[in-house]
Amino acid sequence: MHDRKFSPERMARLDRPDRTKEYDFPGIISGIGITGGMTIADIGAGTGFFSFPFSMAVGSKGKVMAVDISQEMLDALRSKMDAQRVSNIETVHSFEDKIPIPASSVDIAFMSNVFHELEGVGTLMEIKRILKPSGKLAIIDYRKKHEESGPPYHHRLSRQTVKNTCSKTGFKFSEEFIPGSGSRYGLIFIKK
Repeated sequence: MHDRKFSPERMARLDRPDRTKEYDFPGIISGIGITGGMTIADIGAGTGFFSFPFSMAVGSKGKVMAVDISQEMLDALRSKMDAQRVSNIETVHSFEDKIPIPASSVDIAFMSNVFHELEGVGTLMEIKRILKPSGKLAIIDYRKKHEESGPPYHHRLSRQTVKNTCSKTGFKFSEEFIPGSGSRYGLIFIKK
């Protein structure tokens, strides 16, 4: 694991109550087009910060695939699911270049604060594989600017860098959305 990866040792930070103020959950859900009955892949789900609101949005006929490379994070997510009696989230242990989800089975793949951690394009190629034809990839990540919180400046990627990388791996840029606080951007791509 390289130094850009979020360490499971810091997972308590993912569930801090003040963190919810940084995001506009209803705006994100409507902005990326999540509706009832969909299958969503939450890539880099961690402890389920986005998986739980997405599970409410897709309803009982939908499903959220909470994907992470850390089994420890997924175990914490599973404990929260059990405590909240949530049944439409499925945890998926993965590797960057291998996501064990069937091909063409996902409506929207979502990643928040993960893109800058990726090593190469293996994850993007897997996302392309699991998305249905014309499926969406929604990305939230840190703006390329100096800030006290979040990853260091040299780990952050500009919107254009993300757009170029996604374009080279079979995605067409669709639109931007505002995920909440001004420290992050939101981009939507369509599988070509």
